[in-house]
Amino acid sequence: MKKYKNIIFDCDGTLIDSFRATSTAFQRFTNHMLGRSLSTNELDEIFHKTVEDCFDILGIEHSKDNLIILNRYFEEESRDIKFYDGMEGVLRNLKERNIVMGLASNRTRFELLYAMKEHGISEYIDEYVSKDDVAKAKPAGDMLLYFIEKHKLLKDETIYLGNAISDHLSALDAGIDYAYCMWGTNNTIDEPHIKLGEVKEIMNLI
Repeated sequence: MKKYKNIIFDCDGTLIDSFRATSTAFQRFTNHMLGRSLSTNELDEIFHKTVEDCFDILGIEHSKDNLIILNRYFEEESRDIKFYDGMEGVLRNLKERNIVMGLASNRTRFELLYAMKEHGISEYIDEYVSKDDVAKAKPAGDMLLYFIEKHKLLKDETIYLGNAISDHLSALDAGIDYAYCMWGTNNTIDEPHIKLGEVKEIMNLI
């Protein structure tokens, strides 16, 4: 397997197991706003989208008040969010080996900072890139290119780890290699990629 000096991670479904917390927060939000629960298909559709896209899909107004309500539900449900088993040890090992580590997420800057602070991610990650830092969120490659250019990294030495097709598309757009973290997904596309079946397999990339 090819070896890399730089790893950029997605956040939700890759580093942290947040599906239940996110799903429950959105169910509470839509029950409050729309008087109904989301279907399984609707949950799958919105999980990897930006908040703005989720509001559009659900037909909910983009307003500060609505965002405050949703963020309150996120915070109340976040107690169930945790690193995937073995992930923190892998991140510690990568840091000790001086691997450059970034984070690229479709969360807003506020949401991402909250996740990093509350769940211990900031101890290991060199820098994060949110949807607020670039012109286009994933599936565009803007976040990855932002990190690569700022840290003067070589694309050939850099890989993006995610769990969504939108993550894969962003890596393709940025022109770097991609690995699916299969502990967070069942969906892939027929484009060149690596599959990681277990968290410990991340160490095979360096």
